[in-house]
Amino acid sequence: MLERIKKALVRSFVGPIAIGWLFADGILRFVSGVTSSLMEWLAEWIQQPKGSVLFPSPRPPFPSPILIREWFAAALILLAAFLLLRWLYIEPSAAEPSDPSQVEEPEESA
Repeated sequence: MLERIKKALVRSFVGPIAIGWLFADGILRFVSGVTSSLMEWLAEWIQQPKGSVLFPSPRPPFPSPILIREWFAAALILLAAFLLLRWLYIEPSAAEPSDPSQVEEPEESA
């Protein structure tokens, strides 16, 4: 059943489109987290009343919850894209045995 789904996704180009969309969305969320956090911080800093020369007002804290939330979402989306890419296109190599006890040791010639 999974093999039929895999073949259908690869042959109809839905798989590559989905993988590309997931990678693009993950990268956009990563960049969006940085830019939206930075823009919010700058807006607060500009709108903050300025203090005097002797007693300047403290800078507002950087809005890290937005950044953490967006980066976490980006990491999950990129993980899903990588897993889909691996499932559809990266075949396990037949040269590597899965069981270490099946590894044949070379015989020494005398």
